[in-house]
Parts: sequence; structure tokens; C-alpha cells
Amino acid sequence: MKVAIYLRVSTDLQDSQRQLTELKERAKQVGDEIAYEFPDYLSGYEDENRPELNKLLKLTKEDIDIIYVHEVSRLSRNPTFLRQLVDIFTDKGINIYFYSQNIYAFDRKGTRTFATNLMIMLFSEFSDYETKLKNIRTLGGKREAIISKGKSYAYKAPFGYSNIEKILTFEPKEDQIVKEIFNRYVKGTSTKEIIDWLNFEKIPTKNQTFLKKENLVLKGGRNIPVSELRWTKGTILSMLRNTTYAGYTTLQDGTRINTPAIISEKIFADCQAQITGRSTSQNKTRKHTYLLRGVLQCGECGNYYVAAPTHHRFSYKCSDRKHRDRNSHMDCRNASIDRTLVEEMIWDCIKGAYNDFKNQQINEANKVKLTATIDQLENTLAKTLDNIDGLKEQNSRLLKQYMQEFVEEGEFQKQTKQLKKDIEILVRQSNKVQSELNDNKSILDSIQSEIKKTFNLSEADNDPELKKEAIRELIGTIIIKKIDTKYILFTINFKSGISSHIIRQTWTKKYYWVGSDIYSFDPETLLFTNNYASLINDQTEFVVSNAVITYTPIELFNELKRQAEIEESSEYAEMVEEFDIKQSNLLKQIEDADQVDQ
Repeated sequence: MKVAIYLRVSTDLQDSQRQLTELKERAKQVGDEIAYEFPDYLSGYEDENRPELNKLLKLTKEDIDIIYVHEVSRLSRNPTFLRQLVDIFTDKGINIYFYSQNIYAFDRKGTRTFATNLMIMLFSEFSDYETKLKNIRTLGGKREAIISKGKSYAYKAPFGYSNIEKILTFEPKEDQIVKEIFNRYVKGTSTKEIIDWLNFEKIPTKNQTFLKKENLVLKGGRNIPVSELRWTKGTILSMLRNTTYAGYTTLQDGTRINTPAIISEKIFADCQAQITGRSTSQNKTRKHTYLLRGVLQCGECGNYYVAAPTHHRFSYKCSDRKHRDRNSHMDCRNASIDRTLVEEMIWDCIKGAYNDFKNQQINEANKVKLTATIDQLENTLAKTLDNIDGLKEQNSRLLKQYMQEFVEEGEFQKQTKQLKKDIEILVRQSNKVQSELNDNKSILDSIQSEIKKTFNLSEADNDPELKKEAIRELIGTIIIKKIDTKYILFTINFKSGISSHIIRQTWTKKYYWVGSDIYSFDPETLLFTNNYASLINDQTEFVVSNAVITYTPIELFNELKRQAEIEESSEYAEMVEEFDIKQSNLLKQIEDADQVDQ
């Protein structure tokens, strides 16, 4: 038989080599052929991020016949995930052999038995319990070593210290740099100036000297060489707030322990006063109100836009572009936007949408539609949960019949497998329905809440604080997506669940508001679909078509521009007037006909 060996190994090379040697010896004894080896150097609890296990999961019965694992906990220490893995492999017809327990997932007839399943799960539960108990004992022993023996409280010592024989001691040169950082800050040096000094002098960070690997994966997935890590504002502020440098620290249980002091408590206290004072001063000296702070979100990297004032203009910029000194910098290229222009544009859109939203007739229609949808979803969910309970009861009866030997093992396995699949399908359906139900209830609550609010938007026009309050109450997020160097797409997500779009031409500063009632939008393809088709043609005639028309943002901008030019023409005004007269005459003819009939 073709074998795949799976190893979950620690940093102990002897242990990993022992696992591999014993499994290879087993294969040789029974005459199996080793086709694959998959060693994962991760914890057995890290189930979702094991690259070698993911490779193993892609294999089929054509690739291998059996998987060798040294013991149950090596496949997973999580009993639930272990059960899922065993089911996945055995459903493919692939057997599993656990060396230490000498257990096969399949018996000699090629079927899973109740006794084998029970043994695997019991070994998994015992392993999980032993691991958790070991962790509790380890933490207790560590706490005792810290308090009574003066051992270091941290595996990685703070910058300025080293752990020598598990004792926190000064690190030569680093402790002097710590003193210099605190002294500079107390004297008024900014964190940016301190960062520039440390990076200019090429003073290595703690991670550069501590980490043994060459590369580090940061937030957002960026892979950076450890040698290129830089000092950041977060690192400096964390150091300035760390009491360890002042001679003490506090454990999780509140116990205070002494540490070797690099600075005096007075200097540390002065630093805390400086941090608080500078923060308060920054808030007081903020002269300009940025209405969209915390609302604008980058459509490229997912970071929020932040205020980016310069000497010449005020604007918003993606925080990734503004903070290029961060190690997690993703080199985002999304557009910066002028503060005044974007705030006026968004505010005009909000006023139009809000007035429509406050329309009682529209709200009542939305409430009726949402209530009907919620009732339907609740009925569907109740029926689905009843069906799940029914299948679980059926499974319990089947197990009882099997234990009483009224059902043969083969038939029991077949029916149990089918019941399990049916339950899993229903559970997925119920989760999906529950999610839709929660979304619809949230939208309904937002509508009912918004109706009660009485923003006077005309008053807010001249009051920045009222404007800001209205924006916070009405808007969830505004996603900014640069289409090219000439066009930007804004997606405004209202808290009521409605979305609107604005397409802006950068060099002309023109923009068009795209109504979600006429145009639907696909965020994956960035395409708009006209739900009704064009109403006006080049001859200024009303046209109704059933054709589905899609537009890119640039195409839609040009189409809306064309429609606007037509609507502004004198021919269009005459056409509308003529249409109104014809409609009025038609209504009068209908009324006259009704009177004749009566």
C-alpha cells in the first residue's frame, strides 16, 4: 500500500527524527511503500494554518491508501477537528494508522467500527486534557519561579535587557540607548525625531537581535526580511510606558515584582506626564474639523483614510501612505483627496439620500417588505431547526438499535453516514438563514431608529459639529476606489443597509451621484447594471427597453453626463412640457369616460 507519513514536530529535532524512524520501520515491517512525507513544525492546536496538512488533505485514494501518524494528538489535539479530519480521509477511502495507540481507522473489512471511533475520540480527549493540565501546571510553576526565585517574567526580554539563565539582566549598550530615549523625550524631543535618530544610527530593534528566522510575515500579509525591521512610533511609546525600566512590573494576577531599573521612577513619571500633556495639547491645537475622519476607508488596502494637512492644502490620505515608516507598510497607491471637495460632495449626497430616506411612503414600503422577509426567514429557520432535531433523534434511535444488535454494523455505518451528511447540510442552511435574518433585522432596526431622528440638515449646513453628528449617525463607511488617474469611485454605505455611489472626475472636479434604485453595483467586477435601461435617447425621446446594460464606472460617468446635457437642453424642456400636457389630457379623457358610464 502507498503511504503518506504525517509528522507534527516541535523544535526538538531528536523527537521529530524518532517519529520518522519508527513510522518508516513500521512501513518496512508490513511491506508498505512510503510515497509522501509531510512534516509540520507547528502546534497541534493551530489547525487552520498547517501547510503540510493542507497538502495532505488534497490527496485522493489514487495517490495513497493509508496515512501513518505517530499518535492521535499529532494529527490534532482538538477533538472536534480530529473527528473532522478522520471523516474527511475515511470518506475518501483512505485509512489512518496511529502508531503509538496501534489503531487503524478502518478494520480488516475496510469499514469504520463504532469501537474504533470511540477509542480514537477517547485518546484525543485524554490528550487534550493532559495538554491543558500541563499548561496550567507550567503557568503555576512559572509564576512561582518569578516570585520566589527571581526568574524573568518574559520569554523575550524588553529592549535593554537579556535573559541570562532565565534571569532578567542589563544588555550592554542597549540599556544606555534606553536611557537616551527617555532623556530625549523628557527634554521635549518628539517620538518622530527619536525614531529618525534610531533608524539613522542603524540601531537594531529587539526583534532583529532576538528572532532567529530571516523573514517575518506582518499584518496584511507583507513578508519582510528581519534585517529591514525599523523603529516605529508604537515601539517607542510602548517602551516609554513600560514600568520595567523604572524597576517594577505587574503580573496578570496583580502581583508586583521588582526588576532591574534602567531609569529612575521620577524620570518615568515625567515621561508619563509628557505623554498625557502632548496628547491633550494635540487635541486642543487641532484647528480644523475633519467631518469624515473614521468613516473613509481605502478600497485598495482596507486601511482607513486619515487627515493629512500640509502647508498648502488640507486633504485625506490612506493611512498606509501617510505612515510609510511602519514595518507593515503595504505601499498602497490609492488616491489622496482634497478635504473641502470631498466633504461638500459627500454632504450633498447625504442630504439627497436622507430626504429620500425620511420619505414616509418609502419607509413604510421598506418596512413592510423587510417585515415580510423576516417572517419568511423565521419560518424557514424554525422548520430547518425542527428537521435537524428530527434527524438527531433518528440518529439516537439508530444507535440504540445498533447497540441492541437489531441493526447490522454495515447498515448502521451506512445510515449514520447519510444522517450525518443530512444534518451538516441543514446546519449550513440554518446558519445561512440565521445570518440573513440578523442582517434584515439590523436594517429594520436602523430604519425605525432613523425615522425617529430629526436632523435639521439645513441648520447643519453651517454647523460643522452638527454635520459631523449627522454623518456619524447616518453613515457606516465610505469606500474609496481609484479607477485610474482621472476617476475615483465612492461607495457610501448607510447604516440603514442602503448603498449609494459617486463617480468623480478628478481634473474637472465633476461628479455624479448614482442612485441604487436605478443602478445596481457589483463590488467584485466594479460594474454597474442599469435595472431599467436608458430612458432618454439622443433624439430626446423617452425609450423603454428590457435590455440589461452594464457600465464600467467611467462609462457610467460619461452616460450620466450625456443624460444631464440632454436634460439641460431646451428641446428636453419642451418635450417634458409636451409630455405633461398629453398626460393631463389623457387623465381628463378617462374622467369624462367614467362620468358617461355612471
